[in-house]
Amino acid sequence: MRETGFVQAIEGRTVTVALRAREGCYGCVNQDCKAAGRLISGENTGDLPLKPGQAVELEIPRRSIAGEALRTLAPPAAAFIAVWALTGLPAWGDPLRSALSIAALFITALIIYRRPFGAPKGSLPRIIRLV
Repeated sequence: MRETGFVQAIEGRTVTVALRAREGCYGCVNQDCKAAGRLISGENTGDLPLKPGQAVELEIPRRSIAGEALRTLAPPAAAFIAVWALTGLPAWGDPLRSALSIAALFITALIIYRRPFGAPKGSLPRIIRLV
């Protein structure tokens, strides 16, 4: 996926870019993105001569999107399956077993939602060219 925007700040190879608003942005409900002013950090891997205010094009790697989805969805699913398997004793009964498994799923999802994770290595958007 490619985005265009304007350079806001430069810190070594990490560049903060304010993305241009697209048609889909007007109906979007992502409040964090709106509050941040559509700012995104990118990496200047090609050592382009950048200055604040300059228009650039970023490429967001697909592996970062798939990796984030996997890191977000896999732990709650694994917690659900683990609790379901561990509470397989006949004395537990299905309603209690189901309730505990669903509780494990929601608690794990809440922990992931509350705990900020760093970006996976190599997942930062790359600045590919000047516009």
